[in-house]
Amino acid sequence: MSIEDKFHKLIQTHGQKERDSILEDIYAQMPELAPKSKPVKKRMSLRQKLFISMPIVTVGVCAAIVLPCVLINNTPTHEIIEPTFNYVTANDYRVSNVNNIKEYGEKNNITFEYFDWYAFADYDMANVFTKKSNDKFLAISETLFNTQTNEEIRLFITDKVNLVESLQSIINDCDQKSQIDNISILWGLSNNDINGIIERGEYKYIVTLYSSNDENRLFELVNELLN
Repeated sequence: MSIEDKFHKLIQTHGQKERDSILEDIYAQMPELAPKSKPVKKRMSLRQKLFISMPIVTVGVCAAIVLPCVLINNTPTHEIIEPTFNYVTANDYRVSNVNNIKEYGEKNNITFEYFDWYAFADYDMANVFTKKSNDKFLAISETLFNTQTNEEIRLFITDKVNLVESLQSIINDCDQKSQIDNISILWGLSNNDINGIIERGEYKYIVTLYSSNDENRLFELVNELLN
């Protein structure tokens, strides 16, 4: 019989309290005989789990909110700023007939660029636009038909701020940009015509080449106008 069996037999002859006392004394003097117990894993309550997980979730949520804001704020924007004009409605201006742009400019001491086609133009028709409230000049237009090239053009001259309402659709259609001898031109097609917009001094010049979609010819006309 082993020593352990002798101990257990001895203990079994005593009461429960005495057996426990004897075992304690034996295990205290001979710890190698004490039974090896596995550590009891404490189960975590649901409240504890939630308490621990909440900071993690909170940090994640904050990161999800703050990080995109930081990235957005640091991202360079490439917003295209559209030009703003004061469109004067047809109710606010009057239209009057004049001989031509050249003559009107000379009479009113205004220097305009214009197409000097008068010697070989089959017809020319010119109108001046003035504000009803104070008779202020807003724009002047002229339509010419060149008998040498069989081209019909219209030149519209307006100041940089106030544009008469009839020009709005042309401005919107000029959605392309090119450079001609260091001159910026906005241009685009409108129905069967091609339009170009350039600036010189205090004015915008809007050239329309009727019944054409040839931008190169439009650029040649613009170059002729400004030189």
